[in-house]
Amino acid sequence: IEHRFIISEDREQLNMATTLSSGGSVPFTLRQFFQRYDAPEENYNCTQTISRGNSCRLGGLPND
Repeated sequence: IEHRFIISEDREQLNMATTLSSGGSVPFTLRQFFQRYDAPEENYNCTQTISRGNSCRLGGLPND
């Protein structure tokens, strides 16, 4: 298994190529493309609970 990562010149995309080869078989390559994502400025306040799992609310609101 071989992984190759390529970042675009403008740093907006990530290309991940995973190649699988074994013995005399023909190699198989899976290519995935990821677009840059910048989270919004709003903050989320999250709490991990046993009963509800991950519970989040938007931070920075009045009475917060």
